[in-house]
Amino acid sequence: MVSPFIVQAISYANIVTLLTLSLTLTYLTTKVPNFMQGTYAMVGVYVAAVIITMLSSKFPYYIVMPLAFVCASLVGAVVGIATYYIIIKPLIVRGASTLMLMIATFTGDFILCGILYVLADILVNYNVPYMIGLAFTNYSLMLGQSMPLILSLLSVIALYVILYIILYHTKFGVSVRAAVENPALAQTIGVNLERVRLFSWILSGMVSAYAGVIWPFIPGVGISSPTYGSMQLPLIFAAFIIGGIESLVGSVIGGYIVGISQTLLTVLTGQTVYGFVFPLAVMTVLLLVCPRGIGELIETLIISRRSLKKV
Repeated sequence: MVSPFIVQAISYANIVTLLTLSLTLTYLTTKVPNFMQGTYAMVGVYVAAVIITMLSSKFPYYIVMPLAFVCASLVGAVVGIATYYIIIKPLIVRGASTLMLMIATFTGDFILCGILYVLADILVNYNVPYMIGLAFTNYSLMLGQSMPLILSLLSVIALYVILYIILYHTKFGVSVRAAVENPALAQTIGVNLERVRLFSWILSGMVSAYAGVIWPFIPGVGISSPTYGSMQLPLIFAAFIIGGIESLVGSVIGGYIVGISQTLLTVLTGQTVYGFVFPLAVMTVLLLVCPRGIGELIETLIISRRSLKKV
């Protein structure tokens, strides 16, 4: 039997990693630090809560749960598309700076949280509990405590492999990397920048919402309001910066450093605040010592080693 602490620590780290990979993907293609990342996950939480509450008495769990994941991912994709076309694209067309785009996503997070609050209030009339974690209680007991660990770990592996294959073994991936490295040059050789950017926001919305479905199943996680995702944003950004803002490998490393340390300190001290302090402290030190992050440092060392071998 797996220890509840191990389940909690690694499962939470996997969720942070999924959200950090999504954040890195949108940053790579649009250079926008997306402040809506945590609330994207909350969209998945609420969609899953509706599916579970409405259908759990009519269908078995092996039908309801896959349906919850699919619906949450699709709605997350729609939210990603809406973010791109309503917020990101109009500002890019007008020549907005990275700072303005970042502030726009920050404002978008307030709007999305407000929408979720309104929906949460309406859903109470349809027996969806406002304390959203309650909707998952029966399923947590039914599926077992190891479910979030196994599912979140497999999801991290699958997402990383999919992104690696897309970016390094497809023609579209060549377009993505060209757009990342030199957008102006990429456009002159026929790369469709809008398609690349839209793809990243769709995938970011889908993955974040998918991760959100797993989140309430993790032991010790009490999601009580739509702002829960925004409250976790400092940790997501800490993982983003620790790993390296343009490194997929770094996103995984940063996600595990932040997720495991946050859970460990919270459990040992009994205070959530200590779980926040350590990852932010590590981020601060790395910004001073290694501004490019662990992931980019590792990639640089690997490239240097290959160069030396060739010589």
